[in-house]
Amino acid sequence: MRYDTPVEKYEIFIQAQTAAGKKASVNSTVHFCGYETVKSISSTKAYEVDMDAIEEPLTFPLADLFSVSDVGCPISNFTLKMESGDPSETKDLVDSTNKDYGLNFELIGENFVINPIISGTYEFYLVAKTGSSIYSEMQITVKLTKMLDAVASLTNIKPSWSSPLELSLEVAVNIDENGEADDTSNFEYRTPTAIDSEGDSISIEVQGMSALPCVTGKQNSDDSFTLKINRALITTDSVGTH
Repeated sequence: MRYDTPVEKYEIFIQAQTAAGKKASVNSTVHFCGYETVKSISSTKAYEVDMDAIEEPLTFPLADLFSVSDVGCPISNFTLKMESGDPSETKDLVDSTNKDYGLNFELIGENFVINPIISGTYEFYLVAKTGSSIYSEMQITVKLTKMLDAVASLTNIKPSWSSPLELSLEVAVNIDENGEADDTSNFEYRTPTAIDSEGDSISIEVQGMSALPCVTGKQNSDDSFTLKINRALITTDSVGTH
């Protein structure tokens, strides 16, 4: 029997005959595989998993992802691959240098299983192959996210000071009989450095300065703030707590 001619099915009749001329025949069908086609339901498939919302691995039947044109030549093998191409030449997922793939994904029986252990975005290929090495592949993208962590990352943390601020500043000045200061020196206070743990830019504002002409201030390049009080501009109206 030759099988190098492209024929999917071939019917033959086998006949037996006795010396007395009695005959019996059997109709037999020879089924050749290698001419079937394997198709995926789509070239790509994406999964997005909230790791905080599930308690058990996620299971997806492989039969729902591929089909074969000839039921007599079924898919006999599924593999997970790191790259596209001939499955006999590409690297298996379990052989990947990134061990996170092997921890998060596996094939069990006729199912594709996601074990959401390590968060991240993963891309690989699911390959279905028949016994005659006819195959089809599907690119898989899986995003494993811990939503509680994601929400926390969206929360803007307020800046802090590198050391405690002085909560009270005492400025002494002598006022003459005309209600003017007889001291022309300046009082200065430099705050500790302001720090933002997320690396955002910092803007420092001091409220109430506009009501006191004797007070000026500026933000420094290291995100500290210098407050300057000109004693010569202090009047009786300035005396008190501000």
